[in-house]
Amino acid sequence: MQKYVLIIGSTSGIATALAHQYAQHNHPLLLAARDADELEIQANDLRVRYNATVHTIQYDAVPDGKVDRDQDQQFWDNCLQICAQEIYGVVLCHGIMPTQQEMVTDFDLFRRMVEINYLSYISL
Repeated sequence: MQKYVLIIGSTSGIATALAHQYAQHNHPLLLAARDADELEIQANDLRVRYNATVHTIQYDAVPDGKVDRDQDQQFWDNCLQICAQEIYGVVLCHGIMPTQQEMVTDFDLFRRMVEINYLSYISL
Protein backbone atom coordinates (compact mmCIF):
# COMPACT_ATOMS: atom_id res chain seq x y z
CA MET A 1 0.00 0.00 0.00
CA GLN A 2 1.05 3.54 -0.69
CA LYS A 3 1.38 5.91 2.25
CA TYR A 4 0.13 9.35 1.33
CA VAL A 5 1.19 12.78 2.50
CA LEU A 6 -1.78 15.13 2.91
CA ILE A 7 -0.93 18.78 2.33
CA ILE A 8 -3.65 21.21 3.43
CA GLY A 9 -3.35 24.70 1.96
CA SER A 10 -1.31 23.14 -0.82
CA THR A 11 -1.41 26.13 -3.16
CA SER A 12 0.52 28.37 -0.75
CA GLY A 13 4.15 29.03 -1.61
CA ILE A 14 5.72 26.90 1.10
CA ALA A 15 3.24 24.05 0.55
CA THR A 16 3.99 24.05 -3.17
CA ALA A 17 7.71 23.76 -2.47
CA LEU A 18 7.07 20.90 -0.03
CA ALA A 19 4.82 19.14 -2.54
CA HIS A 20 7.66 19.23 -5.09
CA GLN A 21 10.06 17.74 -2.56
CA TYR A 22 7.68 14.95 -1.59
CA ALA A 23 6.84 14.19 -5.23
CA GLN A 24 10.55 14.10 -6.16
CA HIS A 25 11.05 11.45 -3.48
CA ASN A 26 8.14 9.32 -4.74
CA HIS A 27 5.66 10.06 -1.95
CA PRO A 28 2.06 9.91 -3.15
CA LEU A 29 0.22 13.12 -2.36
CA LEU A 30 -3.25 14.28 -1.47
CA LEU A 31 -3.45 18.03 -2.00
CA ALA A 32 -6.18 20.11 -0.36
CA ALA A 33 -7.02 23.78 -0.94
CA ARG A 34 -9.98 26.08 -1.60
CA ASP A 35 -9.41 26.69 -5.32
CA ALA A 36 -10.26 23.51 -7.25
CA ASP A 37 -8.86 24.86 -10.54
CA GLU A 38 -5.54 25.80 -8.94
CA LEU A 39 -5.40 22.39 -7.25
CA GLU A 40 -5.70 20.60 -10.59
CA ILE A 41 -3.02 22.79 -12.17
CA GLN A 42 -0.70 22.02 -9.25
CA ALA A 43 -1.48 18.29 -9.33
CA ASN A 44 -0.95 18.04 -13.08
CA ASP A 45 2.38 19.84 -12.81
CA LEU A 46 3.60 17.36 -10.18
CA ARG A 47 2.36 14.40 -12.22
CA VAL A 48 4.17 15.59 -15.33
CA ARG A 49 7.41 16.63 -13.63
CA TYR A 50 7.86 13.65 -11.31
CA ASN A 51 5.45 10.99 -12.54
CA ALA A 52 3.89 11.38 -9.09
CA THR A 53 0.69 9.91 -7.72
CA VAL A 54 -1.35 12.98 -6.83
CA HIS A 55 -4.99 13.30 -5.78
CA THR A 56 -6.83 16.48 -4.91
CA ILE A 57 -9.68 17.45 -2.63
CA GLN A 58 -11.26 20.86 -2.31
CA TYR A 59 -11.27 22.19 1.27
CA ASP A 60 -12.02 25.52 2.91
CA ALA A 61 -10.89 25.59 6.54
CA VAL A 62 -13.39 28.28 7.53
CA PRO A 63 -16.45 28.26 5.30
CA ASP A 64 -18.63 31.28 6.04
CA GLY A 65 -15.90 32.59 8.34
CA LYS A 66 -16.24 29.93 11.03
CA VAL A 67 -14.83 26.49 11.72
CA ASP A 68 -17.31 23.75 10.87
CA ARG A 69 -16.60 20.54 12.83
CA ASP A 70 -19.02 18.48 10.75
CA GLN A 71 -17.36 19.63 7.55
CA ASP A 72 -13.94 18.81 8.99
CA GLN A 73 -15.04 15.30 9.94
CA GLN A 74 -16.43 14.75 6.44
CA PHE A 75 -13.17 16.09 5.00
CA TRP A 76 -11.14 13.55 7.03
CA ASP A 77 -13.46 10.73 6.05
CA ASN A 78 -13.06 11.68 2.38
CA CYS A 79 -9.27 11.93 2.71
CA LEU A 80 -9.07 8.48 4.28
CA GLN A 81 -11.25 7.04 1.55
CA ILE A 82 -9.16 8.61 -1.24
CA CYS A 83 -5.95 7.34 0.37
CA ALA A 84 -7.33 3.89 1.26
CA GLN A 85 -6.76 4.67 4.97
CA GLU A 86 -3.02 5.19 4.40
CA ILE A 87 -2.07 8.74 5.38
CA TYR A 88 1.56 8.81 6.45
CA GLY A 89 1.83 12.49 7.28
CA VAL A 90 -0.11 15.75 7.31
CA VAL A 91 1.30 19.18 6.46
CA LEU A 92 -0.82 22.17 7.48
CA CYS A 93 -0.07 25.29 5.44
CA HIS A 94 -3.33 27.19 5.40
CA GLY A 95 -3.67 30.51 7.15
CA ILE A 96 -3.53 34.26 6.91
CA MET A 97 -0.97 36.74 8.23
CA PRO A 98 -2.29 40.26 8.78
CA THR A 99 0.08 42.90 10.07
CA GLN A 100 0.14 43.68 13.79
CA GLN A 101 -1.36 47.10 13.10
CA GLU A 102 -4.24 45.55 11.13
CA MET A 103 -5.03 43.13 13.95
CA VAL A 104 -4.94 45.87 16.60
CA THR A 105 -7.31 48.12 14.65
CA ASP A 106 -9.64 45.55 13.03
CA PHE A 107 -11.20 43.11 15.48
CA ASP A 108 -13.09 41.24 12.74
CA LEU A 109 -9.81 40.59 10.93
CA PHE A 110 -8.23 39.45 14.21
CA ARG A 111 -11.16 37.07 14.82
CA ARG A 112 -10.81 35.70 11.26
CA MET A 113 -7.07 35.12 11.85
CA VAL A 114 -7.84 33.21 15.06
CA GLU A 115 -10.48 31.09 13.29
CA ILE A 116 -8.15 30.21 10.41
CA ASN A 117 -4.74 29.99 12.07
CA TYR A 118 -5.73 28.38 15.36
CA LEU A 119 -9.24 27.00 15.61
CA SER A 120 -9.23 25.36 12.18
CA TYR A 121 -6.02 23.50 13.05
CA ILE A 122 -7.55 22.29 16.33
CA SER A 123 -10.73 21.23 14.56
CA LEU A 124 -8.77 19.09 12.12
